[in-house]
Amino acid sequence: MKESNLLFAHGALSANEVMLDYLDDTQRRLKRIMTELDDEGLHWSPDPGANSIAVTMWHMGRLFDLFLTQQVWGE
Repeated sequence: MKESNLLFAHGALSANEVMLDYLDDTQRRLKRIMTELDDEGLHWSPDPGANSIAVTMWHMGRLFDLFLTQQVWGE
C-alpha cells in the first residue's frame, strides 16, 4: 500500500490531516524531481512567456507556506 494511503486505512481524517498528508507527499515528490533535474532543466519553460519549472516550484512552496501558517494561527 502506498505510504500516503496508510493514513486513510486507519479511519476518517480531518480536512487538515488530509491536506497535511497531501503536502507531505508532494514535498517528497518535489525533492525527488529536484535531485533529477540539472540547472538547465529547472530553468526550462514550455513557452517564452511561461514560468520556468524553478519559478513554478517557488510558487508551490509559497502556497505551502501560506497554508501551514494559516493552520498554525488557526485561520
